[in-house]
Amino acid sequence: MSIESLLIKQARLSDLRRHLKAQGAAEAEMCENGKRSVGQVEHLLMGGGSCIGDVYQGWKDCADADPYGEPSFEEIWEDAVLEGDVCQHCQNVRNLKKQRMQAGRELAGVRAAITRVGRRLAKEGTA
Repeated sequence: MSIESLLIKQARLSDLRRHLKAQGAAEAEMCENGKRSVGQVEHLLMGGGSCIGDVYQGWKDCADADPYGEPSFEEIWEDAVLEGDVCQHCQNVRNLKKQRMQAGRELAGVRAAITRVGRRLAKEGTA
């Protein structure tokens, strides 16, 4: 793979991650859990938040009660989705985050390849 193609791939993956993050933020703002109260500020002050935050708090409470027997967060999440406790917007946020993490792993591989090429070029330049 040429250095030019690596740089192009790095730029595309960086742009993809930025786009996915912005999409996730927009979806998070539309969380139906946050709109259940009179106002967003009052809801947040009363300890409410997003569906993701509520599921996380439930998982954390389980983990605090029984640190060796607790289910994984993913198991708790899947149960909450099946029970209808999680709005579609928060499900989208989780999916977008998974996509962003995958793009980040690919980006790390591209950056590592660029570093290897740079080291090889530096080595050839000093030889």
